[in-house]
Amino acid sequence: MFSSVVIATVVASAFGQLPKPCTYPIQFTAQIHGMNYEKNLLERAQITYDGQAEMVFEVEQFRSTDGHGPIQYENLFHYKSNVYWKIDQQSRSCYGPIEIPGHKKFSPFGVPKNSSFYAAVTEGVTPSALRIHEFGNTQQNADRTSVRSWHSVTEEECMPTYTHYFFIGTDGQMEPDKSSTDRFYNTVLGVEDPNVFIPPSNCRPASELPK
Repeated sequence: MFSSVVIATVVASAFGQLPKPCTYPIQFTAQIHGMNYEKNLLERAQITYDGQAEMVFEVEQFRSTDGHGPIQYENLFHYKSNVYWKIDQQSRSCYGPIEIPGHKKFSPFGVPKNSSFYAAVTEGVTPSALRIHEFGNTQQNADRTSVRSWHSVTEEECMPTYTHYFFIGTDGQMEPDKSSTDRFYNTVLGVEDPNVFIPPSNCRPASELPK
């Protein structure tokens, strides 16, 4: 744990222009701490992202509901094929390919182009503080649902430090099974191990995946 000081700063170029939405690095590896609103659990994950090939590999960890300790899965998403595989790290049982849900379709990681700039801040302690840009966005859908998102990214690389996605139903309430909050740590640019994107050869049908 560490303490951080967040100091609001004024951002304006010589011409008064505000920072614009940006695209995350095309490839990176990072640790993520995320909030699962549906289960009210804090989940931890290691993610490898390849935006060019449209593939994501993640190792997720969360507490079991029966008190038997943490559960770890590897998830391998091939977005161009619209499928993913799920692998139990303990038993090495693999399930898939599984169709990717509609609300998880691929879009290049980044701040949505129609987002509004909110603020520039520093995280940490001066003089080693990190400069951060914050953006917000609301997307209205044809079915009267909406998605509200907030993005905090580094000024130089546009690497996220945290993201919030809240899916709002037609009743105006948040849909917890779709919404998420994620914080990014220990980021390394690039794909360190391309083999993580290769699914195992012994995967079982998706219908056998434990509920």
